[in-house]
Formats: sequence, structure tokens, C-alpha cells
Amino acid sequence: MRRVSWAAAMFALTIACVAIAVVTKSVVPVFLAWLPLLALVWVLNRPDPSDANWPAPPLPAEAAHPEERPPEVPG
Repeated sequence: MRRVSWAAAMFALTIACVAIAVVTKSVVPVFLAWLPLLALVWVLNRPDPSDANWPAPPLPAEAAHPEERPPEVPG
């Protein structure tokens, strides 16, 4: 839930920067609008402590049953 609220705040800040650019007829706030979007990418890609609560992904079939793999042919 914290990530969703952070994303909403960053998008609101980005829209506010674009609105300021429209009102002031300046391009500087448009360039500043990229900063919250880059911060959002950084925050969403960080590992979250709650990710440890998810189960581990299942192993591929080959890794789960190595005895069923055909023998490797030497090259």
C-alpha cells in the first residue's frame, strides 16, 4: 500500500509541474517533472521487506528432477 500511495504522490507532483508550466508558459517545470517520475522508478524497483512474505517461485522441471534429464553429449 505504501508503494501505491508513493506512486500516486509522484504522479500528482508530475501533473502539478506540468500545470505550473502551462500557467507560467515556461518549459522549466516540464523538465523538472521528470524528477518525480525517475524517483518513482527507483522506488518501485527497490526490494520491499514485504516481498519476503511471497513464496519462492517454483523450480523449472529440469531443475526439479535432474535424474530425468538426458545425459549430456561431449562436444
